[in-house]
Amino acid sequence: MDDLALDQTTYEFSALEGKYSQFMAPAFKILVKGVNLQEKGMAISQIFVDTSMDSKADSVSFDIVNAFKEETGGFQWVDEHFALGNTVEVHLGYVDKLRKVFYGLLTKVEFSYTVDDIPRLTVVAMDHSFLMMKGAKTNCWQDKKHSEVAKLIGAKYLSEFQIDDTSQQIPFIVQSNLEDFRFLAWMAGENDYDFFVKGRTLYFQKRFKNTTPVMTLALGRGLHSLTMEANLSSQVSKVIVRGWCEQTHTIEEGTAEEIQKLGSGKTSMDMIKLLGDYTTEYVQANVASKDEATKKAGAILNRRAMQLLTGEGETVGLPELQAGRYIKFEGLGNAFTNPFYLHSVSHSLNESGFVTQFGVRGNVL
Repeated sequence: MDDLALDQTTYEFSALEGKYSQFMAPAFKILVKGVNLQEKGMAISQIFVDTSMDSKADSVSFDIVNAFKEETGGFQWVDEHFALGNTVEVHLGYVDKLRKVFYGLLTKVEFSYTVDDIPRLTVVAMDHSFLMMKGAKTNCWQDKKHSEVAKLIGAKYLSEFQIDDTSQQIPFIVQSNLEDFRFLAWMAGENDYDFFVKGRTLYFQKRFKNTTPVMTLALGRGLHSLTMEANLSSQVSKVIVRGWCEQTHTIEEGTAEEIQKLGSGKTSMDMIKLLGDYTTEYVQANVASKDEATKKAGAILNRRAMQLLTGEGETVGLPELQAGRYIKFEGLGNAFTNPFYLHSVSHSLNESGFVTQFGVRGNVL
């Protein structure tokens, strides 16, 4: 199994303090095509790893500050190690306890010259999903499930998969002038699934498959800062999907009024219903059955509900935090005791130290 795979382990912050020597000595390892760059004498700074559940590839960037050789007037190591397309691995942690946080392909090399500083080399890599964003395609699959099509497309790019069965066989699945990434994201949305890539593995799975929190943080105990926002403006009380079924020549309709709650408390539907019954969203779509219409309505309502609570925070550098997992907080009041979805996670290691920043979402208050 890919060692960057999304695991379901819960970590105790106190145990991580012990493992990482009180977070006192940040460390890293970067491998390009299997070669350890530090062992080659490279002085590396400004490491930034950006991961997200948005429709974009995860990425990493870092600077090499001693690549320029004044005697030759050029940069060393470029031809030998930084060919575009080389594999890149990044491990972060403390002292000798490191964890892989990125695996992908080298996509950009930047050469920076300034009067006031030493010329430097910046290397950028992206995960394999960036390859899925190249070239719009048109395809058609007959009598297949979305999950089966997801594996067929993913096999062009990756060798490992975590795919949940979507159960419903669909007469025709059409990819019409869309990049593979956007089409996979669309199929995931139709089923209320998440689609993303971690390392060498493609995930196409149920949105709330496992809400076990990766850890619980408190201010002063790993958590540096947290800003939360509750916003009702984009919420609706229910979603109704209507569509024309070509097979039966009938109008099919499905309704969703309940969501899968992350914890306990009031949902946006509970709150907005008090404002009136005009807060219904109607969606026109091609559907093959009432069940498909109901499933589509539920997916739309769940996506909207996850915009009720959003937040951003910063912690001491924690390589265990991964976008796609869940996190809990304590000591912040009853409103924020439920699990929150880690929508984005970034790691930054530079001369100021090692910090992790994150974005969270929740659907109950």
